[in-house]
Formats: sequence, C-alpha cells, structure tokens
Amino acid sequence: MKVLVDEGRTLKTSVVEMEVPLSLLSEGQKGKISRLLGGYGLLRRLLDLGLSPGTEIVVIRNQGGPVIISYRGARVALGRGISNKILVEVR
Repeated sequence: MKVLVDEGRTLKTSVVEMEVPLSLLSEGQKGKISRLLGGYGLLRRLLDLGLSPGTEIVVIRNQGGPVIISYRGARVALGRGISNKILVEVR
C-alpha cells in the first residue's frame, strides 16, 4: 500500500506493510512474521518450531480448521487460536 506523507511542503511516497493475523491470509499468500502474541509457553513452543519474527512464510492451506504453512523447507499445521496470535506483514 502506498501512502502520501506530508512533510512540510514535500509529499513523499512510502510503502506501508500491513500487519494481520496469520489466520487471515489466503492460500498462496506470502508474509513475514512481525510479532508473536501470547504467554511464555506459547512463545517458547513457536520459537522451538523455528517461527520467530523475521521468518518468511507461505500459506499452503487455510480453509477453516488448521492453517498449514511452509517455511524454511518445513510444513506445519497450526490451530486457529495459535494462528490468530502470529502477526504477519503481508507481501
């Protein structure tokens, strides 16, 4: 998304990344994890799976039920509740 920013008299164009929950991405959509929400146990589990801020992901399946993603050569199915707590910058 391009946004015109008024800085004095000069208008500059900048790209703004949208941050949305992983559960809202469509199949085939790519993104980059920006934030993980949740308690210590959930954060530890996600980090142990290799899902950390900066990780590039691709949604393989998102048709209700678990969200299946691909990243770093692996595929993982995440429940809806967990996928709502992973915020992603959409590409």
